[in-house]
Amino acid sequence: IGFVIERVSAILLVVAPTTMAISIPLIGLWTTSTAAKGGLLVRQNLDAATKLEVMALGKTGVLTTGKLRLEVITLSQSSSVASADELLALAAAAESKAQHSIASAIGEAARLKNLALSQALNFESISGVGVTALVDGRRVAVGGPAMLTGLNTQVSFDDVVRAADANQKGFTVIYVVVDQVLCGEIQLADQIRDGAADAVRVLAARGIDVCLVTGDATGVAEFVAKQVGIETIFAEVHPDRKLGIVKQLQVDGKCVGFVGDSIDDASALAQSDVGIAFGAGGDVAIESAGLVLINADPLAIPRALLLAKRSLSKRRQNLAWTIGFSSIGLVLAAGALSPIGFELSPVVSAVLVSLSTVIVAANGQLLRR
Repeated sequence: IGFVIERVSAILLVVAPTTMAISIPLIGLWTTSTAAKGGLLVRQNLDAATKLEVMALGKTGVLTTGKLRLEVITLSQSSSVASADELLALAAAAESKAQHSIASAIGEAARLKNLALSQALNFESISGVGVTALVDGRRVAVGGPAMLTGLNTQVSFDDVVRAADANQKGFTVIYVVVDQVLCGEIQLADQIRDGAADAVRVLAARGIDVCLVTGDATGVAEFVAKQVGIETIFAEVHPDRKLGIVKQLQVDGKCVGFVGDSIDDASALAQSDVGIAFGAGGDVAIESAGLVLINADPLAIPRALLLAKRSLSKRRQNLAWTIGFSSIGLVLAAGALSPIGFELSPVVSAVLVSLSTVIVAANGQLLRR
């Protein structure tokens, strides 16, 4: 009876689910803690990030700083505007109620020149196209090539050549149309983020196909892609089409990630297997993303994926250790080696269970390195 009671006690101690119960939750806790210290907010399970095959990156605000600056203002031959300053003032007035990087850059340029801005009436903004407003009795439209197409605006050969040349230099060209007449172009420059090229190189080295998805002109997209080392480009993409591009990339069951920073990226972030809102992103982008990178550092993208892999690896290690320990301990506690004089006492079983708990906890702590 004493032998049986001792064996049963040892078995119950060895197979107690204490280690199993804390091994996985501890890894989850320390993963979240480590991610937060590195500027990563985990809103969904990280496991999908370990299976990524394709990573789609936005341009403005992700690969570039998104802080545009005015470079050149050019008047068209058919312009009804007297000067570049007047064109800038009209564009800034029309953009005064808009909330995006282009509007900010144009407004800042007008402020630095101390230009007086008229009130904008009947303001209308079309995502991915441009804005229109009534300024001093004139209908002013400010936007990209899609706006010209929508307004059926006539564009001269010189304007086309000038815009193409600017795009090849990486400049974003914004057109200003006054009363259905193209009056001029505003060229804006953006700066590629430090670490963008390194981030793309690290992702590619891990076997992840990287592509660029942007609403900017093809020339601008090609310029940025060349600078950072991306070969696959989707340019002049309307915000509504970004969702379709993600679905296209997900063909054949591929695991696709998407990195964006604005409301225009919300649908693509929600559709992707791993949505990452970059640089805190907009409110809608954050709600649609599973991961939020607070720090606007492109290298944080591969670091987040590495953390996901390390977290999964640690959970597997702890699970393997727990199962192995319980299996071997159960055999010994049951008295399998009693014929040769070895018996696992309840006291030793309790010590080993405590030691096993310490081991899985220490293994989880390695995530903080």
